[in-house]
Amino acid sequence: MKSACVTGATGYVASELIRQLLSRGYAVKATVRCQPDNLRLQYLRDLADSYSGSLQLVQVQNLLEASEALDTALAGSEYVFHVASPFRFDGDPNLDIVQPAVRGTQTLLEAAAKHKPSVKRVIVTSSVCAIHDMNRKQQPKHEQYCEEDWNEVSTIDTEAYWVSKVQAERVAWQLAEQLGLDIITILPNFVLGPVISSQQAGSVSVGFMTGILESPAGREFTGSWTVNDVRDVAAAHILAAENPKAHGRYAAAYLQCAACDLVLFMYVIVSTRYISTHVLHVMTMATILLQVHLHERQKTKRSCRETMTAVRWI
Repeated sequence: MKSACVTGATGYVASELIRQLLSRGYAVKATVRCQPDNLRLQYLRDLADSYSGSLQLVQVQNLLEASEALDTALAGSEYVFHVASPFRFDGDPNLDIVQPAVRGTQTLLEAAAKHKPSVKRVIVTSSVCAIHDMNRKQQPKHEQYCEEDWNEVSTIDTEAYWVSKVQAERVAWQLAEQLGLDIITILPNFVLGPVISSQQAGSVSVGFMTGILESPAGREFTGSWTVNDVRDVAAAHILAAENPKAHGRYAAAYLQCAACDLVLFMYVIVSTRYISTHVLHVMTMATILLQVHLHERQKTKRSCRETMTAVRWI
């Protein structure tokens, strides 16, 4: 049985990653802050009961410091997925966002190095924020942004989250060389898709969608968003771990959607009442929007209705 460790088990991407690992028969150890028997984690235990893999929740109260608990989580793991990192836009930019991201990455990699050679590879969840700034003021090296680009213009005062992803990934690559670790970084853009539990109702991604649904009449939506489906992001992590030829950085952004189109599709879906706007369905709605957008010029209204009906109970 293959084995893996996932940090930040209750996170949006991490939960989906755990689900996919379990479905592949992995023995998974996942870090959580609270006691493993906490009722808030029942949905994770339920996942383990639904698939052939096994799940051990390990309480690691502080991922920013080395601990026996973290060593326990890493022990015996072939692959380590470091997903945990602050995804927030409030608080102190340095103390609450940048430092925890950098220190958490450093602590995890230093701990993983102690478990060589059982740890074959570490997959670090970065972000396209490490490639370009929020408004893309920095010009790409080639025609489009790619893995060769590094964000060098974001500042901690205005784009702290962007800075956190840049610094954390740079530290990851520096430590990988120093410690002799095989690491790969996955750089998704804005992640949408279905949530596994209502525990994730407060995530930034869910808040993004509900914010649009609850926005006041007359609000203008401009620009565009580049997005990923959470299931694809999780799958990319696993492919990066298992493929021996994988190396370096992998940007995972795949669809650019005009803001006005996204809002229009949301209006159509909600108005036809094919999907509940309950929080557990909000992210499923986002996934449907992506599917509709990909084929908007070919799909008829009938096709759209069939797509929505097919996934209404996800």
